[in-house]
Amino acid sequence: NCLKTLLSRKPDMLFIELTGVADPEEVVDSITEPELLQLLCLEKVITIVDAENILSYNNVFESDRDLVRTTRKQIKVADYLIVNKIDLVSYEKKKKVERLLRKENSSSPITYTTFSQVDINEIFSINHSVMKRFNIKRKDEPSDEKAPASFSRIKSISLPLTTNTTK
Repeated sequence: NCLKTLLSRKPDMLFIELTGVADPEEVVDSITEPELLQLLCLEKVITIVDAENILSYNNVFESDRDLVRTTRKQIKVADYLIVNKIDLVSYEKKKKVERLLRKENSSSPITYTTFSQVDINEIFSINHSVMKRFNIKRKDEPSDEKAPASFSRIKSISLPLTTNTTK
């Protein structure tokens, strides 16, 4: 498992970046595997929203139903929302985007940005007591204490890094 190998290096923090069509709940499911549960703590889920295209991604007449469902889920589970490309939309469209976000997620902070320029300190200094939390319990977890089987569809690749110690 690539994640276990990475964790053996004892990093202070991991960022897991998903593709635009990834289901964040599947990632949470994969990091709550019994052998990883004691090694990881999910701090927050950050969703980056494309202001220029989000309304069409959320429209069943313009997009595939799976894309609409995934888009809504990405917004719903976010602890923090970043709306990017805000310079490419009108004030009216920005308000429509905000209404969509608030319909799916009424409590998470929203930052509007251009070229994904965000103050990372602002994102990570938010009061944790206000933050929503995933219920870190696998959806297939049985009620008894037995460890659940994994049915995760997440696949990963490992790219070994080598350091050149010769000068």
